[in-house]
Amino acid sequence: MPTDPRLKNLVSVVSDTYSKQAIEGAQHALNDTNNPLRASFFATAMRILIERALHSQAPDNEVKNCSWFIPNKDTNGKPTRNQRAMFCIHGGIPEKFLEEISSLYFKNIKYNVIKSIDNMNKLLHQPNIDYYFKNFNNKHISEITDSIYRFFHSIIIYRSNLSNYLVERIVKEFDFFIEIRKNEIYDTTKYEHVDQTIYPPSTSIIKSTHIEYHMDGFIEIQNTKNKIEEEIEFIDISILMKCPVEDPFGDIYPAEFLIEKKSKNP
Repeated sequence: MPTDPRLKNLVSVVSDTYSKQAIEGAQHALNDTNNPLRASFFATAMRILIERALHSQAPDNEVKNCSWFIPNKDTNGKPTRNQRAMFCIHGGIPEKFLEEISSLYFKNIKYNVIKSIDNMNKLLHQPNIDYYFKNFNNKHISEITDSIYRFFHSIIIYRSNLSNYLVERIVKEFDFFIEIRKNEIYDTTKYEHVDQTIYPPSTSIIKSTHIEYHMDGFIEIQNTKNKIEEEIEFIDISILMKCPVEDPFGDIYPAEFLIEKKSKNP
């Protein structure tokens, strides 16, 4: 676990184990004050952190599946760092939809993230970083860690705001949406008495081709042919709703429903 507060901040914006190991490696480099290659080792750890975190959050196949992805010959068709960053921000949702939503300030975040990448490249890819940082000190460490922190923190905040926006939109039409799709939840021709409680989604997961919403709830049903109390069934259900990213703020009704009956208690 890093002891330097600037590196501790970086731990808070990454999730995978390897990225955290890179931060720990950076701490070892900082501790080794007698090492003439201290700046190089620290910069290497920071480069590994950026690459690993981006690859973890934006895998090749996911980025390549996005409609907006364009292969780059300089990377042999693999996603560029900018493309991975954009996937971390908005998944497969086309940029044109994001630019139409003034409250999300997409152009601002895109500009700031790309600027952060350029700044990180400048700081970490010097031909001879030990010479460039002749007297490697706290100022240089702060420049690098602050730049990386702002980069990942900006992505996290925007992604969270976008996810909340999507959920708010779904919730507005949730009751009507569930009502017109109820035949997919239970057989509407078989049951007469039905009470259902399905809770709206609280989060959304943005993929390369679709957006996922998870909902839980339960239904109470009674067979139309026999209204004996013992025939009432209580069923816990879990619903996974998938909406295409091509028009995430348009028609949600073609969404795919995957329903799991988790328990059945007569």
